[in-house]
Amino acid sequence: MIDFDPYDEAFLDDPLPVYARLRSESPVHRSERYGATFLSRFEDVWTATQSRKLSVAGGITPSQLLLGAPANPDMPSQMDPPRHTAMRAVLSPHFRPGAVGRFEHEIRALARARIEAALSVGRLDVAAGLGAKIAAHMACRIVGFPLEHAEALCERVNAFFHRRAGHRGETEKAAEAATALFGWVAEFVEQLRAEPARATGLSADLLAARIEGRPLDDAALVNAVVNLLIAASDTFPKALAATVDRLVGAPDALRAVVRDPGLLPAAFQEAVRLETPTQFQGRTVAEPIALGGRTLAKGERVCFLFAAANRDPFEFAAPDRFDLARRPPRTLAFGNGLHLCLGRPLAMLEARVVLEELFARIPEPVPLRDEARFARTEYVRGWLRYPIGFEPEAASPPRGRG
Repeated sequence: MIDFDPYDEAFLDDPLPVYARLRSESPVHRSERYGATFLSRFEDVWTATQSRKLSVAGGITPSQLLLGAPANPDMPSQMDPPRHTAMRAVLSPHFRPGAVGRFEHEIRALARARIEAALSVGRLDVAAGLGAKIAAHMACRIVGFPLEHAEALCERVNAFFHRRAGHRGETEKAAEAATALFGWVAEFVEQLRAEPARATGLSADLLAARIEGRPLDDAALVNAVVNLLIAASDTFPKALAATVDRLVGAPDALRAVVRDPGLLPAAFQEAVRLETPTQFQGRTVAEPIALGGRTLAKGERVCFLFAAANRDPFEFAAPDRFDLARRPPRTLAFGNGLHLCLGRPLAMLEARVVLEELFARIPEPVPLRDEARFARTEYVRGWLRYPIGFEPEAASPPRGRG
């Protein structure tokens, strides 16, 4: 029997062989060490994420479910219906395709400025210097958080997920970053309370909202803003860099998207399927539920191994292959069910526009792998830094998009 430990150093170095063994040998894997059950097959995770018998109120993160960190019921991601339904009704209008679509020109201008500034030096960090900057800017824009804080937001969110080899879960540095981030947002909420007329974007709607008949108190406002800022700024740079990395590794696919930028959304979704940034989240069983031939009792914790499920050969033919033509009808790249990623339309828009601009100017990027840096954690994986090099004089002129 496989002994699965998501904090094991060998697993963190290369989780894919372990995921393959779990899917094959123990797809509904009970860990006595952590008192939790791990699901690794696509169908089981897909079913579980839609079930009302599973609750997020006991927490969703690895540290909460496996290490006993307290849940945070004021975060939208840790709310069950009906409170979650009411909160989602406030948040979701800001993330619908039509709502985020009005930011296309702004995103394109940001991308062009970053890319053009890099042309004279022949190098650009796709993760930290392009994706992270745009994601943080847009997180602030949609939430209504001051845009002058966008630069610092990248650093604070990255520190939020800091890990140290041999240490399980968040480090002291991560705890300090969390305290600083929450304090920063608390000051912002205090300012909104003092001058509510200055609130914009989602912050204005959160101030005016009545959830289950009551306005949100300061703690609920702070937690909602923190939740949204992290969600909108953390995973996109990793997914963007993963897309470039996959395309560079598949020259025919790279040439195809340069010739036909209409293929870029498919490339992004395929890269996120293969390089899913969020390794797993989970729930607590509220009512007994049958999953994968086992019945889980009330109070049990169950973890969804998204990155394993997204490579399940029962769902995807040749699942480890990057395939522009795949276009799967189902994917867990953005989660599923009640807590399907709210920011998916924004991420898709950002990806399309940024990749269009990048490959229009730099059609043959060369990864500078010696300088790249990868986040290697049980919770979130992906490129923190992904610099590319190119010959400035060889960069092609703009193609007049936007």
